[in-house]
Amino acid sequence: MLRKSPFRLFGLLILLCVIAYAVTFFVSAQIPERWQELSSGMKREDVKQWITPTGDTLYQPSHGQDTWLLDRPIGQWKLIVSYNEDDTFNRASLLYSSPLFGEYTRARHYAEYDRATNKHN
Repeated sequence: MLRKSPFRLFGLLILLCVIAYAVTFFVSAQIPERWQELSSGMKREDVKQWITPTGDTLYQPSHGQDTWLLDRPIGQWKLIVSYNEDDTFNRASLLYSSPLFGEYTRARHYAEYDRATNKHN
């Protein structure tokens, strides 16, 4: 009967741990549902209802800007939404940070709307 080398078993165990970590990371790095579907016509209350913070999402309002935080098994998502003076959606930034791969940023910018001329600046 052949006996397996302890180094081979140790190597297999390390490979399984790396695969499990990679799968958990890729699941954690998926953009949360609806966070990237904001549109320029939305008002502040529309954005808040659209994102619908759940029990695991932390909502932090401030003047002219709202922030949502979502902790994942590996890393954290942050959504920062900025508004124009009339509380219409202006800009959103998606940030993902993980301990191993650093920070990933994805921003969407919309021009401010000038009501007097009915044109975008």
